[in-house]
Amino acid sequence: MPSASPSASPPEPALYPVFNYPQVGVPDPAINNDLVRLLDQVPSDADITAAFFVIQPNYPVVDALINAFSRGARVKVVLDSGDGQSASTNQAVDETFARLAAALGNDPAATSYAVQCVLSCISKASESINHNKFVAMSATGDLSDVVFQSTANIRSDGSGDGAWNAAVVSSGNPQVYGSYMGYAAGLAAL
Repeated sequence: MPSASPSASPPEPALYPVFNYPQVGVPDPAINNDLVRLLDQVPSDADITAAFFVIQPNYPVVDALINAFSRGARVKVVLDSGDGQSASTNQAVDETFARLAAALGNDPAATSYAVQCVLSCISKASESINHNKFVAMSATGDLSDVVFQSTANIRSDGSGDGAWNAAVVSSGNPQVYGSYMGYAAGLAAL
């Protein structure tokens, strides 16, 4: 005799793109706005793991990461050192690291932290960089196993909102999520 309530099958993995369309002198924050929207929905018992190349200290993504931590999410962030970049970019990355480390701590053995890479984290070749721009979230809203992978730096100008960029968001795919988590663990191992 059939069951009175059929078993629910797991949701299909989902994938969607996000593009920005800046005009000369008019940045378009669509990509980073979508990231903030996702971060703002991360529940208190979830994990966030992020890696960024260039990120401005007062950008809304930084606020969203700190807010998620304040809600009880576990937040791990790996940043490029900024070394070898322009003085203003290096300063921005260092200020972002200081702000995140003050909130999250900087011990990679802890459940939440911010660390800065020496060179690219994984490669020790001279002039290598941590050019990543991704955030993995165990849950956000009604999504699980979410990966936000972008070409945009986390900044309001230049190679961020001021340039043509794209992002792809994957959810419901534990294999993709697991791959990013494994890669991020290698970055944080320094």
